[in-house]
Amino acid sequence: MVTRPYISKVAWADDDPKMIEKSTHRLEHAFMEVDNSLPKIQFYQDPYELLDILSEDKEQFDYIFLDIDFGKTDVYGTYFYKKIREINKDIVIAFVSAHLKHNNWEGEINELQSKDKDLFTIAVPFPTIEDEDFDDLVVTPIKQITERFELKHGLKSTDHIPAQILEIEQKHVLVNCLLDPEARQFQIRRFDIEPIEDAVTLKTDQLIIIEIKTYVGKRIFTFKDNKDAKWKPYFERKMYFDGSEDYSEFLNPKATKNESDL
Repeated sequence: MVTRPYISKVAWADDDPKMIEKSTHRLEHAFMEVDNSLPKIQFYQDPYELLDILSEDKEQFDYIFLDIDFGKTDVYGTYFYKKIREINKDIVIAFVSAHLKHNNWEGEINELQSKDKDLFTIAVPFPTIEDEDFDDLVVTPIKQITERFELKHGLKSTDHIPAQILEIEQKHVLVNCLLDPEARQFQIRRFDIEPIEDAVTLKTDQLIIIEIKTYVGKRIFTFKDNKDAKWKPYFERKMYFDGSEDYSEFLNPKATKNESDL
């Protein structure tokens, strides 16, 4: 069973390479906080190049990040936003700029957002990851953006399964999954090691969380360390799933379509 986390595809248009260089790792950290996976980011210093790319394939990105003030052009980010909307009316777009509250941009952007639920803003320069404002200014907007993407693409449900690593094999990890906390029923499952080894602390007895996002036609599994101490007592005494209840919506490879493509 191949279970890989979804990799978000981001196009970022900004004419200042230093700003991108300083902000990239913080943006990646924000996506890790939200999705537990690093995004694939494609940078464009020339926004006209991005328009050409989108004209060839309007579906190749999940999100587009736009600067508001392209100093080397005669037009602004709002112009490119409108051009992108002519090509793709549904893609999630975010203005990422230090000038959002200057030169009357805020009023114009607020007006655009009142008509477009897929338009967001993120203020830069990003605070440092250690900064107490990082979550509010960066992680929270990224979470809003990804939630909007999921809503638009048929997310039906999100489930979180507490689990414990039992054995680590060469290509697989044996995991004990808590299907029903109230009844304390467990089920042992074997997962490919690839999506787990870089996402959690890979050691025997480590508690993890399996997040299952169910979309129309597919399911996506991601794995995270479980830092909530309340789950530890559940794994000290176990009652294994005896087949009397229907847990087919959880951890069932047969219910997952096109997992090899995720």
